[in-house]
Amino acid sequence: PPPRVVVVNHHDDRHLVLGGGVELEQAVGGGGVRRDAEIADVAPDAALERALDEYQRQYDKAPVGYLTLDSHGIIRNLNAKAAELLDQESSSLLGQSCLSRFEPAANQALLNQLEMTFATGQPGVGEYRLRTPLHGGAWVRMQSQVHIDPDGEAYCFATLLDITEQKQAIQSLQMSQTRYRLLIN
Repeated sequence: PPPRVVVVNHHDDRHLVLGGGVELEQAVGGGGVRRDAEIADVAPDAALERALDEYQRQYDKAPVGYLTLDSHGIIRNLNAKAAELLDQESSSLLGQSCLSRFEPAANQALLNQLEMTFATGQPGVGEYRLRTPLHGGAWVRMQSQVHIDPDGEAYCFATLLDITEQKQAIQSLQMSQTRYRLLIN
């Protein structure tokens, strides 16, 4: 099997940590490459490419939806699970407002969460009902966190966790409690 590769970014340097803690360092500006004897046969570009491929595979196969949003809720990036939850192809969601995928009643609360996340830098959490024919109004818990890229641009990293079954279980329990109260009164 190929060596395990972990990519760690340190401002102007890329560090590739291969299995066994062997490190390959390459300056982004080009030129200076240091290779330990143990990894002399691994090309830096090939190792980086394998690491990026593995990261993308894990990102797309995650059981949680991941979104990158701007301050207006425009989708800049998303994984396969997020596209599935939002009931649309990834490519058609890029550049679109995430608000269109949620019930109109949830839009203001979702905007408030994004505004607070960007304004304070503190993580935000909310539960929102999706407006998707496939899922028939599924519920998601959205956690959001601000990230500032090296160019100073602020983005929101958000996770979407399907909580529909949890909401249905709570609703069933509440209905049972109501029936019980009616029976004993």
